[in-house]
Amino acid sequence: MNTKKHTISVDQIQNLEIDRNGRVMPRLNDLDPLENTLLSVLYPGVKVASVNVPVEPLDEYEESKVENTLAKLVWRGIHYKLVGASGSAKKGKFYFVDQEHSRPIAERFQHWPQAAIVYFGILVSPCRVMMEESDARVLVVPDHSLGTNDCRGWIRRSVFGKLQQQHDADLLDRQVKRLLQQQYPDVQEKGLPLHAQDKSMLEEQAKREIGAKVLRSQRFYQFRMAFHDTQAKGSFKIMDDDVADALETDFILPESAVKPGLKMPAAMYSIFGPGRRFRGRIAVGIREFSRQLEFESSYTLVEHAPEDSIQLEILPRAMEQVRKLSGAVAEGRYDELLEILGWPQDKSLAEGLEQGENDELNVVEGLLLADASGHIVRHPYVNNQLNKLLARWAFRVATGGGFRLPAFALMDDGYLFLKDGTVFHGSDWTPEHKAIVALTSHRGLCVRYPIRMFDDLLPFESLSDGEIETHLRQSLCRQNCAMSKPELEGLITRQLRLEGTYILHSDTAKKNGGDYDFDWICVIEADRFPRFVERRFRRGMGEQQGKTKRNKAKDPWFNLEHVAMKARGNHIGSITDLMTSCRAVGREDLADQLAKELQNALDSLKWQVQPDLTLVADIRQQVNQAPWLRYKNERRISDLPLHLDVADTDRIGKLYNHVRKDIEDLLTNKAPIEAFKGLVVGEDVTRPMLEDCHFVNRAYAAIVSKIAERHEQLKQQLEKARADWDAVRKDPNRDLRKQKLFAKTQAQGAYRYDEDRGKYEMKAILAYIRIWAQNKTENRKAWLQALNRVVCGGKGSGSILFLAFPQELIDKLAERTGGRFVRVYLPRLLEGIVRTDSEGRTFLVEPISRGGEKSTFLWKYRDGKILLDDDNPAVPADNLAPNNDPSGTATLPEADLDDVEFPPIASTEEDGRDAAWAM
Repeated sequence: MNTKKHTISVDQIQNLEIDRNGRVMPRLNDLDPLENTLLSVLYPGVKVASVNVPVEPLDEYEESKVENTLAKLVWRGIHYKLVGASGSAKKGKFYFVDQEHSRPIAERFQHWPQAAIVYFGILVSPCRVMMEESDARVLVVPDHSLGTNDCRGWIRRSVFGKLQQQHDADLLDRQVKRLLQQQYPDVQEKGLPLHAQDKSMLEEQAKREIGAKVLRSQRFYQFRMAFHDTQAKGSFKIMDDDVADALETDFILPESAVKPGLKMPAAMYSIFGPGRRFRGRIAVGIREFSRQLEFESSYTLVEHAPEDSIQLEILPRAMEQVRKLSGAVAEGRYDELLEILGWPQDKSLAEGLEQGENDELNVVEGLLLADASGHIVRHPYVNNQLNKLLARWAFRVATGGGFRLPAFALMDDGYLFLKDGTVFHGSDWTPEHKAIVALTSHRGLCVRYPIRMFDDLLPFESLSDGEIETHLRQSLCRQNCAMSKPELEGLITRQLRLEGTYILHSDTAKKNGGDYDFDWICVIEADRFPRFVERRFRRGMGEQQGKTKRNKAKDPWFNLEHVAMKARGNHIGSITDLMTSCRAVGREDLADQLAKELQNALDSLKWQVQPDLTLVADIRQQVNQAPWLRYKNERRISDLPLHLDVADTDRIGKLYNHVRKDIEDLLTNKAPIEAFKGLVVGEDVTRPMLEDCHFVNRAYAAIVSKIAERHEQLKQQLEKARADWDAVRKDPNRDLRKQKLFAKTQAQGAYRYDEDRGKYEMKAILAYIRIWAQNKTENRKAWLQALNRVVCGGKGSGSILFLAFPQELIDKLAERTGGRFVRVYLPRLLEGIVRTDSEGRTFLVEPISRGGEKSTFLWKYRDGKILLDDDNPAVPADNLAPNNDPSGTATLPEADLDDVEFPPIASTEEDGRDAAWAM
């Protein structure tokens, strides 16, 4: 098997955007290659353009201009063709490739526009590990055959073992490189040999530290796969090699996992029924695996709780969280503070390994533990970030109760094994409304987001070990299979009781929209919330809003650009919030009507359905927004009102008023950045170091300032559009209402688009800062001091310091204050170096396998401006260039950074995939 790293490098990827008038402009390069994707395996030489278009409503002229550009996109002499999108289509992001590769990709999706827009994401989804096999066997069968189910198949154990081995080897290699950079910078910089004993100790340390992150057996696995001329997505269980040998296959896929489906007819493959066999080159990757997680409660869940549950079960938990947080801040227990705030925690630790003092910490936790003086919380950047965390936590605890629920990957009950030369298999043998889950509570409610109605909270009772064995024996008896108790227990352990999974019969799972393509669910346990659970049980199964599966939409391929534009944006969020506002005023009847429209919005691209926006608008005329909803994105606790006038029927509003008055504005005021100038001293700083740091800080400040300026302008435009709409929303003039509503919706779309754009641009400049800093391997603390001196001479927040040299900063903080020396998690090392020439042009320089280097132009800094296209200096005039610093010689002050969404100062796993989900 070929398990090499598959990468589409940065120089093969263009990041572009199209404005309302159809003009193409470059975006900052986020230096993020397409790594471990099917696209990188199938088409390693492909040239890719990631293109963003406006998501706000466009008039007829604007829409035609954008579609024209989508159809005839040329950039730097290369003709690009639209080939699809991923889940980001709703945010206006689409993928293009060069003409040479566009035809085979179109054929993979059967020249079907809707399929390309919905399923192209399969090809660009990054996986934890990816491997290629030149001669593998794939068997595609109808759903439920051979123990499969909706989007859930099987992988041979020995094949999984190779994926597992490759994943863990890559993980170990990255950790060794990280430790080498931290502990032996001279060795890495100068290519010096490492003593054998030191190398052995380094590898042993790396093995200990990756123990919690290795790819484990006895889990449920989300996969991406390419074979023949198609692709598949879904989840795997592991089948033993003996049954795989008997079936002469390495993979078994249900038909539902193959997207957009197979053209060839089914053929008889054995006595088990119809199927299709394939043999040849395949690529397969593991994207996710099941493990112990928690979800945080939310108002979309709590709004369904009965009054007595809110008063006696939810409110006390919320108040307890408030008391805990106040005590943690007052007594300086910052590790507890971060845990309460919901800092991502992954419980999937290796057996026998407990989280202790030697584990890597995130940056914010490391700063708080390293500081014995208590002053670091007043640092502008730290104070800003903690304020945002606290404000978001305050809103969540005041509207959602602040409790956490055990979360699981939804899995089916399928089994497949060989006994005495005979293949046995089963599917959907567990009783409906019963679950197999590792919980002490016997009863509970299964929650899957988005919650459309109260009946979506599915009541279940958990099967005991004895009941599981009884039902499994009954299924086996129907196949004349007798198994001993140890054999039965072994089967249950290998294929049913998998870590972090929740098993439901497929007919039950469908009731709230679930399938086995790695849906996450959480559980309201009867032991903790007996009143909430009992209220739902009394309704029986209720009536759920099923998926609206009519005929699949299928346009001709020449209509791809139009289909893409229809996929922009969605009404899911606005309809969900409108449903909440309906419930707040006691109009459950209107919320029920909207539940159907919400499902239509979820199904709109794949199926020939659309939400009835006229009905949605009519309901919006009848119902005012719940008053607390407008505060969910505030950045400071002080911006959350102490009391709101709410209706008697508004259960969330009343919960808010109970909880909010007890939440204090806990953080002290931030100090000026200059107060931290003496934090880093005593290092050998040179003049070239200061000059380099000045340049990097100017470029960084130019981008951050422009993000904040642009965001503030769009915010003001949105506030004006909202005020104009509020003034006429009850006006009898329908045309006037339509005009103002369109303007408000357009301003709102532009504002939300800019939020995503700002996050992308911050990710891009952060990648540049990290590459710049990681290559300062000699005397890093001197570089830290130089950069600290530069930023403390300005008026910004000093954020760049924490992004560039987090470990060195924490070491210095502990040294200067007498605090604890802790090691923080450092993000994944990025390949290459950044180099700036005498004209201010910055390049990413990467080594190539044949020897030598390749350079990718990133941007040019000139006269206080960032130019994104070296051939066209006018490009950034309305894009990223701030209006200050005309000389380019002074350090730019950062803008109001409270309006910029910075990357978190804590990094979890390397790509964020192991962060606990918060719903």
